[in-house]
This record gives sequence, C-alpha cells and structure tokens, in this order.
Amino acid sequence: MPERKSNKYKLLLYILPLGLVLMVLSIVASRLAHEHPTCQTQLCISAAHEIISSIDPKVDPCEDFLTFACGNAIRKGRERKLVKIKQEIKTDLDTLMEGRVGADDNVSVKRQKNLFQVCMNETGSEEESLDAFRMLLSNFNGWPVVVGDHWDGKSFDWISTTYKLRAYGLLYVSFLDFGIDPDPVNGSRYLLHIKEPFVVAPEEEHKISYVNFMIASVVTFGANRALAKKEMSEVYEFTTKLYHVTTENDWDTIDDIKDSRHSVKDFQAKSNRTDWLKLIRQIVELGEDDHVLFPKPKFVNALFNLLNSTPRRVQANYLFWNLYESLVHFFPQRFRQLEQNYNCQTAPSTVPKTRADFCRRIVQLSFDVIPTDMLYAKQKMTGELKSSVEEMVKNIKVEIIALLEHSGWMDEISVDMAVRKVNAVTSVIGLSEDLDIVNQRYSNSTLQVNGDSGCLLNVYLESRRALTDTMYARINTFTYNHELDKFANSVNAAYLPELNIIVLHAGILHDDIFHPHQKSYRNYGMLGSIIGHELAHAISDGSLWTNETKSSYERVAKCFLDQVDNFKLQGTTFQMNGTRTLEENIADAVGVKASFNAYRKWVIKHGNERRLVGLDYTPDQLFWISAVSQYCYKLSDKQLGQVLNRDNHALNIFRAVNPLRNNKDFASAFKCSLGSKMNPNVQCKVYG
Repeated sequence: MPERKSNKYKLLLYILPLGLVLMVLSIVASRLAHEHPTCQTQLCISAAHEIISSIDPKVDPCEDFLTFACGNAIRKGRERKLVKIKQEIKTDLDTLMEGRVGADDNVSVKRQKNLFQVCMNETGSEEESLDAFRMLLSNFNGWPVVVGDHWDGKSFDWISTTYKLRAYGLLYVSFLDFGIDPDPVNGSRYLLHIKEPFVVAPEEEHKISYVNFMIASVVTFGANRALAKKEMSEVYEFTTKLYHVTTENDWDTIDDIKDSRHSVKDFQAKSNRTDWLKLIRQIVELGEDDHVLFPKPKFVNALFNLLNSTPRRVQANYLFWNLYESLVHFFPQRFRQLEQNYNCQTAPSTVPKTRADFCRRIVQLSFDVIPTDMLYAKQKMTGELKSSVEEMVKNIKVEIIALLEHSGWMDEISVDMAVRKVNAVTSVIGLSEDLDIVNQRYSNSTLQVNGDSGCLLNVYLESRRALTDTMYARINTFTYNHELDKFANSVNAAYLPELNIIVLHAGILHDDIFHPHQKSYRNYGMLGSIIGHELAHAISDGSLWTNETKSSYERVAKCFLDQVDNFKLQGTTFQMNGTRTLEENIADAVGVKASFNAYRKWVIKHGNERRLVGLDYTPDQLFWISAVSQYCYKLSDKQLGQVLNRDNHALNIFRAVNPLRNNKDFASAFKCSLGSKMNPNVQCKVYG
C-alpha cells in the first residue's frame, strides 16, 4: 500500500507541471487570439505546423533570416519541400498507372493500363522477347561476336544499318543523334537536330568489371568465350575513344546552336565527310534547301576519322552491344542478373529495379504523353484552382509592369517594348490539351485496350517506331502542347522565351504551395514568388533595349555581381559564379518584389487576413517566411559542388536571403534597422 501511494505521488509530480504548461499556453493563445484573430481552418493549422517546425524564433531575423526561417528544418535534416512533393506525386502516378482497366476509362488510358498489365505478366514473355531479338539480329546478318566467322563484314555499313534500325523501332543513334529542337532563328517551328550521340563510358577503375560484364553477356547470348574476350575488349576501347570525341566537341551556348543552323546544301559545302542529304533521308524526308541544326565540323571530322580507322566488325559489335543494353530488361533473368551483378560491383548502393519499375519505363517510352499522367493532372486542376492561379498571374503581371515603369534606368522606348511583351505573355496552367487529342494521336496504335497484344518486345518496338514517326512529322511545324503535357505533373514552372509563355505545371500547384482557400500571404509568398520569377525572365531580353538602356543595365548587373563575390561560403573554398547566376539572381529579386506588391494590392481590395494560430507574426512577415520555405534544406558537399559547377541558379542559402536584403518592404515588415545584415546600407535596385 505505501508503494502504491508513492507511485501516485510520482504521477502527480509529472501531471501537475504538464497541466500548468498547457494552461499557460492556453492563456497565451487566448490573449493572442483576442489581440489578433487567428485562422482556425485545417489549411491554416497545417501551415502553422509547417512554420513552427521550420523556424528558430531565438534567432534575430534581421541578422540571419535563413536560420530564423529555416533553422529547425535544417537542423532536423528535413527533406526539401519540392522533393517531398515530387515523391508524393510520383507515388500517386505509379498507383494510377498500375490500376486495373476500368470500363469508363479513356481509350488512351485503357491502352496504357493494358500495356502495363501485359508487361507485368512475365510468364513466357521474356523468352518470346529473346527469340524476337535473335530474329531481328538475323535481319542485320547477325551480331559479329555471336556469329563468329559467319559474319560478312563487306555488307555492313553504319549509315544503312542506322536506317534499318530506325525502321524497326530499334536504337539508331549510336554514332549520331537525330532529334528535333526549336529553330533558334524562328522559334515557331522545329528543325531536325543532328548532334553528338550520348555515350556511356564507365570510369577507368570499373574497366575490368565492365568488360567482364560485356563478355559474360555475349557468352550467355551464344558467343565463343575466347572471341568474346577479344572483341568486347575492342568495343570497350572504341567506346572510350568515341566518348572523348563527343565530350570534347559538345555545344556550349545559344550562339553555338545558332551557328549550327545551315541548309543541307550549305553544310555539304562546309563538311563533305559524307553525303548529308542521303544520310538525312535515311531518317526523314527533307530537301537540300531545308534547314537543319548540324554538329560542329570539328566533331564531324573527329567522328569520321575515328570511324574510318575502326574496323567494321568493331563498329557493328559496338552498335549491337548498345542495342542489347537498351533491351536487356525484356530478356530472361539470366541476362538481367549479369547487369545487376555489375551494378552491385560498381555502385553497391544501387537498388535493383523491380518488374514494376521496368514496366513503368516501358509505358513511358511507348507514349509521348502518359495518359494517366494527364488524367491525374486533370483531376487535380479544378476550375476553382485554375481561375485562382490565373487571377494571381494577372495581378503579378500588373506589378511587373509597374516596376518597369518606375525602373529609373530604362529609357521610354525600352520600357514600352518590355511592357508590350509582358502584356503579351500567355500562361499554360496545368494542362495545355485534353485527353481526346491524345486519343487522336494514338488512333492507329497497335496497342490493345484489353487482352494480350502479342510479344511484348514487338509491341514496344512498334510503339517506338510510331513515336519516332510522330516526332519527325513535327519538323517545320511547332505544336508545343505535347512537350508541355509530357511534364504535366512536374513540380516546376518555366518561361518559354521562344513562345512568350509562362508554364505552371500541375505539380507546382500542389496544396503545399498553393490552395484557393489558403491565406493569400501564403499563396503569394510561395507560388507568387515563383510566378514573379518566371515573368521576370520575360523582361530580361536585352534585344528589346536601346543601347542607352543596355549601358545602364551594366551598372545594375555589377551590383548583383558584387553581392555574389562578397557572399562567402563558410567552411569551404567553393565560390559561386556571379556571371552564370546573374539572370536568375535578378529574377529572384524582381519576382518576390512583384509578388509582395501584388499581395499588398490584394489586401487593399479584400482587407487584412487573420494570422496563423500559435504564431505571433504579422501577415506581411508570414509572406516573407513563406517565400523562403522552398529553400529550407542543407546540401551535402557533393551536392554543393554539383550546383556550383552545373546550375545557373545560385545556392539556396543565397537565394533565400539576397533578394530580401535588397527589399525595403522586407526590412519594414521585420523592423530591421539600416545597417543590419538583412537591411544593408548598399542595396541593389532593379525595378521600382
């Protein structure tokens, strides 16, 4: 009995302090609610929870706003917001793709789902696909390393073989890549783009493992081991040489792309290493006066020098090895296991691909736009959501124009041209076309809406052949819809200068970034800043400026360049590239400024909004906290190096604070005194 009393006493010692804390919090919350009414909706509660779990309120926002707004999130190693959303959407898309065919499904959706289900049925399909591949190889007189002395090298020519591969729906871009891209002179149409092939060359340290993988694969396929050892080693050496030829001659800039544009006849006069018209007509029907984007003559010479010095047998072995690698996942487990063994040796952390992973990839490669992806985006894009986003875009465009008109450094002619361009910007929100249009594109598809479509490999190759035909049919025309809808659920936004379009994919309109019933300081802080950033790219086109305005811009740019130079990365010798990130840095500053101005206009029209429960921050302060929420993460040293070396965006730790340090409205919201770190004496002014 005394022991039980002791336990009760101990329990009271725990309960009483906890009750006291809850009572104090209740009193504080009640007082805050009385002084400043708070929003109690589920959306607001979720927003409050996200902010509370991110911020470090002990930090002075005027001295270190990134740590103030993101301190707890970074300390806890919280996943990046956009990455988390991307993974959530991927899970939803995978579930939708793997679903059973429904009676009410769209025809294209039925075809897609049936293809996935047929692929998942492994019984017999892998041996069928292997037999089909052997039959295909016989149409090319066989794979040299496999057929041995029976191969006739005199009949092999890589150009005619390229044509046959393309006709069968097989990989045909091993020596030259034949794609399409917008005309750099006339962005309203596509041109054929002949460029360097994508070559995978393993690291030197993995050479032995890779060659052994190649040997084991072709031996399993039927090659003699001694011959395989000799000839696949030769293929590896050729791959290495081709890799160096391609990487040393790739295009670097937009001007380089413009320089690559020639009529077939003109390029023939510049580079006569092959009959270019004959080569092109192996792929697509064009004339000598048609314009094409060609590779650099330096690359052309290096490529043909390499091919001319390489035996045809090696060329053929390389080409068919690439073909084998592109299709190995259609084959039985004994072939796939060899690749998995190699991956385990060279990248132990690699997670083996499942059958579902493979089948999802087959679906993705069989449609230029995934029907279930469009269906998902359509379901998410309600009329209310779309109209709310359209209203936000319109409001921010108004503020972009106002900033232009008060720039101070642009002359009247340049301002007028820029204003006209902003007014002409159109927006694609969510989807650009309907599933019915996709149905029309696949009206002649051999894919069945139900039941078995036949040998999986043959079905796939027929789909690839048809898709290639569809791609080349776009040459000299421009239909951007399929390109946009291909990434319908991307967690991204973009400005397309050649079309003067701002694209807001359905993924970037996720509830965690924008919701019609969320507080506007949240919506404008997060999505509004992104919209403003993309619209800012529309007015950074120097071709619209007079020489006087261009000279003035150089002074504006220098200020931003100096800020990058003065931004030191703690604990590392890395340094950001101010020139490469200049346009994005200016877009960040302009975008968040325009979005805040649009939000303040919204408040004038609709009135002040309620605060978030449990947070003693004003709506204006919550705007700025929301604006940097996408930057609340920490990069590893490896990621840091990758961003600095490859990305034209600045580091997140710079993007989170630098636009705010140049913004008087931010300083006013947090009452930052002049001379504090977030309200420096010298600031960069772009517009307004």
